Amino acid sequence: MTVVNEPGLYSLVLRSRKPEAKQFKRWVVHEVLPQIRKTGMYVKPGMYVDGRKLPSNYLEALEALVDTEKQRLRLQEQVQALAPKAEAYGVLLSGENAQTIAQVAKALGTGRNRLFKFLREKKVLMKHNLPYQEYLDRGYFKVREVSTTRKDKVVNVTQTLVTAKGIGFIYDLWHDEMSLVTI
Repeated sequence: MTVVNEPGLYSLVLRSRKPEAKQFKRWVVHEVLPQIRKTGMYVKPGMYVDGRKLPSNYLEALEALVDTEKQRLRLQEQVQALAPKAEAYGVLLSGENAQTIAQVAKALGTGRNRLFKFLREKKVLMKHNLPYQEYLDRGYFKVREVSTTRKDKVVNVTQTLVTAKGIGFIYDLWHDEMSLVTI
């Protein structure tokens, strides 16, 4: 068995008299080598990399650079515009406190009873507005007992509170549903 390295292969091809070898020599001498000498690389005209056409001349390269820079500036503006919202959202979600359903409803621009009904329909809350265990385990809700006076009696009632993590969950549910309604 004979092993030939890359330079040896080129040497064999360049000495060959086969039509394929002559065609290869012509391509290398007339197209590849001149382009490498002029640009420092060989790019086949119309070649695509990562879904983008590679520039085949200096003007196309400059146009591609301008387009890329415009896109970078647009994205940078978006990041700057969204940064305060992202920071506020992060602070909200990292909070240890919990809010009532009424407070969350106001933030969503709806009423408490409408939000309770929505969460029951989505099978997040049970009949008496207590969350299913699955959602308690995920950390979306807390349930606390509150003592209240009714007709001279002290009665313990349960109250569903929404954690910071739960606010994000409800927000996503609510807006997914509202986007379906407006379509």
